Amino acid sequence: MRGVDGNNNKLELLVKFKEKLLKKFASIKLNTRSCDVVDLKYLVNDLVNMQLTPLSSQGQVGTKSFDSSSHTKSNSNKHNLLERISNQIFEGLHEASITEEEIKHLNTDLVTRGYTLKKLPESFGINDMVSLLGPDLEGGFPARLIISYTISNNINKADEGKIIAEGLRSIHASEKWYTRHDISLQNEAKWWKVLIDRNKNGERFLTENLQIFITTTKNGVEIAEEKLLSHYNSLDFQLARNDKLHLIGLLSILPMQQAVFWKSLKFFQLVKNIPASEVVAKLPIHGEWKGINRSGVLLLGRKGEMFNWNPFYRVGGAGNYNVCVMAPSGSGKSFFLQEFATSLVSQNVQVFVLDIGSSYQNIAEAMDNSEFLRFNALNDLSLNPFHGIIGSGAVYLEAQKLKREGRSKEEIMQRTGLTAEGLEILFSENNNTKEVAENETIEVLKIGEHFVTKDAIIYAKTTISTMCGVMSGDNTKEAIIEKGLNEGIKQYGDTLNLDKYAKVLEEMENGMGRDLAISLYPYTSSGVHGRYFRQGKNAKFNSPLTVFEFEEVKGDEVFLSVILGIILMQITMQFLCGDRSKRFVLIVDEAWRIIDHSVGFLEAFARTVRKYGGSLITCVQEYKDLDNGPKHQAILNNSSWTAVLRQEPAGIGQMRHSEKFKNCAPLIETITKDPENKYSEIMIMGSNLRVVGRLVVDPYSECLYSTESEDYGFLHQCKDNGIDKDTAIRELIKRKGKKLPVFKVDHKSIEPKSGREEIILT
Repeated sequence: MRGVDGNNNKLELLVKFKEKLLKKFASIKLNTRSCDVVDLKYLVNDLVNMQLTPLSSQGQVGTKSFDSSSHTKSNSNKHNLLERISNQIFEGLHEASITEEEIKHLNTDLVTRGYTLKKLPESFGINDMVSLLGPDLEGGFPARLIISYTISNNINKADEGKIIAEGLRSIHASEKWYTRHDISLQNEAKWWKVLIDRNKNGERFLTENLQIFITTTKNGVEIAEEKLLSHYNSLDFQLARNDKLHLIGLLSILPMQQAVFWKSLKFFQLVKNIPASEVVAKLPIHGEWKGINRSGVLLLGRKGEMFNWNPFYRVGGAGNYNVCVMAPSGSGKSFFLQEFATSLVSQNVQVFVLDIGSSYQNIAEAMDNSEFLRFNALNDLSLNPFHGIIGSGAVYLEAQKLKREGRSKEEIMQRTGLTAEGLEILFSENNNTKEVAENETIEVLKIGEHFVTKDAIIYAKTTISTMCGVMSGDNTKEAIIEKGLNEGIKQYGDTLNLDKYAKVLEEMENGMGRDLAISLYPYTSSGVHGRYFRQGKNAKFNSPLTVFEFEEVKGDEVFLSVILGIILMQITMQFLCGDRSKRFVLIVDEAWRIIDHSVGFLEAFARTVRKYGGSLITCVQEYKDLDNGPKHQAILNNSSWTAVLRQEPAGIGQMRHSEKFKNCAPLIETITKDPENKYSEIMIMGSNLRVVGRLVVDPYSECLYSTESEDYGFLHQCKDNGIDKDTAIRELIKRKGKKLPVFKVDHKSIEPKSGREEIILT
């Protein structure tokens, strides 16, 4: 805006323009951010003084950025309120040598080269913009890349008339008899006719400047330039290096400097006139997804952008926290899920893993206060499917409901059996309105003298149906099972177990439950599986990470499904009756093995687990595992997130015919795993989101997560020899010929007020 000289009226116009622009961006759902002066100077410093290593502790200052993230900035970024910002923007510029071919940054041994566009493709759209950041499968360019696009609305009526006159001359020349067969001139004239017609209808002409910059080491700049030019040529973009103009080009892209250098850019023919409609195809310039503003699994985009992914962050604000993982054998699933589990544990999320094959044993043993529960003949846990149904959670929910209805304290105590102290604790701690809203969606039933959640009855009924071999949709038998549950709860209360439940079924009138009671026999105290369900020490899962290992019972898929259902129910009841603010995740690895037998309660759990603050991670090999019936499809449809790893050709073919994946099948075809195991790719799919990330782990995690027989055998041997897990992993790293990164704490750079240490990777 011209004439802004500090006048309050002019400043108000600028502020209004800024607010109007932010609202326009918000209307098209773009995430805009306003930066302060310190952030602005930091951006300029980063563009001009790029460095591959952290700043030295000398001359640094800790500051809070506009996105509330702490980072270190140099003292030169401090803002002097008495000086114009434009006079401060270049403070702290490091020494550089300007040559015809490049800018040499003497302090860092880096070089910068600039390029301008000489030719554009026939067509271009906003979805193509991300392709300018580099080739997908090669991980971008081996350099820091800057794309700068500047537009100027500086063409007045007189200049516009000159442009139109140039077009009319071209049209006139194309109509001569000796140019009728000049295809190039005819096409140019045709385009001019379109432009002149648009201009008559109100479209204006603008001037633009598009520049590309790469910064890398002096030894790698030639390779980076070759890859840049080659990739842009493949996209029909022709680039030319700005020899002798690198400094002017770099300064011209900085904030508040465009107007200063525009005449110079025009003099050196680095700007061109364009119709306003062309701008739409090039804006906004955008890159890869930057992830969410919450810690999670750290992934690397194909172009080099790092991002976090966490299922408890709902993009768009809707949906649940469930994830369906599709990963055939050898695609990197084990590494991904172990990294996923450990990252969630570090965020105080309680993680439960149902595993076959001991893939998670190493992380369970390496992590403090974790549990590794192996189901075999030595197991002494009691998985009573009725444990926790009649719990304090249901009573508390009923008390909250009565309180919202305005009932007196005495009436609530009389109806629920809670003491005055219990009510005081309940209502004094329940200040979380979100939790109250979740509680309102949990329906409470009164069976006899007991309060039971409807979800608990559904889970128990589904588990008993699996035990009895009742097929989904057999309404008569399902009704008998539910009737038996009601009678059992009335008669036995919280002492109900499978023996007593079988007796209730057998004593039903007209013998309607006798066949079901007989089918329950293998799970009673006298049956072959009775030791798992006997009355005894009920399982309590309080560790940050609990791994259930089913390798020794994997042959009995029905029994495995029953155990899964009971564990699902007990975990849910535990969180309903406990701390509802704590998140939890249940990872059902190798779910494809048992999904046909456990689809009923997996579907019910997928529909309801969000109410308890939980997430269900269902891991299958391919899409067809979840396309085998309405309940299978319901598990997928009730998962807001999908993670797809490298697929086999047959699996991709099935996806092409599915409504959910047909539009992204071409992208799924490109998902790969590095032959040298440097990374594996995962397509994260959510509400209005589809992004491919690469999981890259450090040598320590690589050895910890490894399921290779040699690595696993070595760690197991170390354990037998009394060597702790950490020492064993470090020895395995040495055997593989790899090194761990060395960390040092730079105490000089610590701010006394923050009390936080900065860890500098050396």
